[in-house]
Amino acid sequence: AHLFGATEGRQLVNLHLAFNLVLVICCLPFTGMMERLVALLIADRPVAKAEEGGDLMSRRTSALDRTVMRTPGLALASATRELLRMGEVVEVMLRPVMDFFDAGTGDQIRQAQKLDEEVNRAHTEIKLYIAEVNRGSMSVAEAQRGIELTDFAINLERAGDIVAKNLLVLTQELRDKNLRFSRDGWSELAGLHNRVMANMQLALNVLVSS
Repeated sequence: AHLFGATEGRQLVNLHLAFNLVLVICCLPFTGMMERLVALLIADRPVAKAEEGGDLMSRRTSALDRTVMRTPGLALASATRELLRMGEVVEVMLRPVMDFFDAGTGDQIRQAQKLDEEVNRAHTEIKLYIAEVNRGSMSVAEAQRGIELTDFAINLERAGDIVAKNLLVLTQELRDKNLRFSRDGWSELAGLHNRVMANMQLALNVLVSS
C-alpha cells in the first residue's frame, strides 16, 4: 500500500495535509508573539542549506548554559539560542524535500532523516533545561516566556517527525518505484513547499525578535 494513498490524486491531497500540518505546527507557538513582531523591523537571517546538515550535526556544542540557570533572563536567552539551532536543523531537513522528490538519492534521504535524531535530542534537552530554570525565582513575564519556548520546542519536534517519518519516507517510496507527479500536481506542491519554508523563516525570525 502507498504511504500517502494508492492514486496520485489521493497522494496529492495527503501531501497537502502533511505540508499544512508542518506549517500549523511551526506557527502555533507564535500567536502570542505576533503582536510584538508588528513593532519590529526584522532583518533577514542567513538561510540554511541542505548541504549544511552534516555541519549542523558536527557543531553539537549546546547553547544551553548551565552557569546562568539562576538568572532566568540569561537562561531563557540561552534556551532561545538552542531553539534557533534546533529550528535550523528542521529547516535543513525540510528544504530539500522537493529536490528529493525529483532526484534524491537514498543516501541523501537517509542523511536528512538522521537529522531528526538531533531534533529529538535538542527537544528533550531544552524542555529539561527550562523546567530546571522554572524551579527558581521567575517573574510572570519570564515564566510566560519559558512556556512559549517549551511549546516552540514541542512543535519543532513534531514538525521534524512529520518530515522524517512521512515526507522523506514518501520521497524514498516514489524513488524506489520510479513514480512522478503530474506537471500540475508538481507545481501545486512546489508552491505549497515554498509557503511552508517562508513561514518557517518567519517563525524563526519571531523567535529571535521577541
